Amino acid sequence: MLSQCPRNIFIKVEKVKDHGIAVLAGFSKLLSKSNLYGFLDKISVARAEKFGIACAKAFKTQGIFNGKTVNLDCHLISYFGDLKIVKDKHPTRNTIMQGIKAFIIQDQDTGNPIFGRVEYPRKGLKSETVAVPLLEIARNILPNLEKVIFDKWFLVGSLMEYLDKKMNLKYVTLIKLYNNRIEEMKSIPKDEFGPLVGTDRLIAFKDTTLRNFSGSTKLGVVCFLEDGKEKYHGYLTNDYESSEGRILNEKSWRWRIENFFKDYDFL
Repeated sequence: MLSQCPRNIFIKVEKVKDHGIAVLAGFSKLLSKSNLYGFLDKISVARAEKFGIACAKAFKTQGIFNGKTVNLDCHLISYFGDLKIVKDKHPTRNTIMQGIKAFIIQDQDTGNPIFGRVEYPRKGLKSETVAVPLLEIARNILPNLEKVIFDKWFLVGSLMEYLDKKMNLKYVTLIKLYNNRIEEMKSIPKDEFGPLVGTDRLIAFKDTTLRNFSGSTKLGVVCFLEDGKEKYHGYLTNDYESSEGRILNEKSWRWRIENFFKDYDFL
């Protein structure tokens, strides 16, 4: 069945129905697919996701997830192959390069990933078309899901509307510092700012509006000095019940998903 050279090197396969054995024998090339490749060809994305969801549900029963608050973010996985795929900005390399976007939902309390999907960067890839299916899956895995924390890429009124009205989820999101939003922050009277505990910064709150979002949402504004200049950053939330300290902690703990991407440096 196997021809052998003096130094125990197999050089050809004869009368072997399963060519997968050639892999074990050390061959670098095969004339036909092995059973392993045939098996992998049968796995569709839908079946792989179904398996991932089943695993995540099992992990939940083992206490691997807390499941009340999740982080949602995306990361560009660099691609250096020959296929021509769309380029996008890499978050840490500060350059435009080919890659695919990985969208991950992470349990905030434990830092464990719950579910993920990948997408090719392309026109028409919108935050709501990405986030809604992922969060529906997260709700299926985590029935006690209450809140999602995400970056400013997801700050779209139609998405906030869906989370607030359709899914009954609380959200906390960083805001994009457009000129009109900065002017809104500056318009808050100085006497309405109070100390941000543990820092030399000040914080204030006001109700604001968001395009394609019905009703009002709460704007948290942080004021600080940098190189002698007054600067601002903030966040939006529909959570009017939690303490400000808790919301600020949740906003800070969003960095756990950034650390997750950094730790897996192959991403």
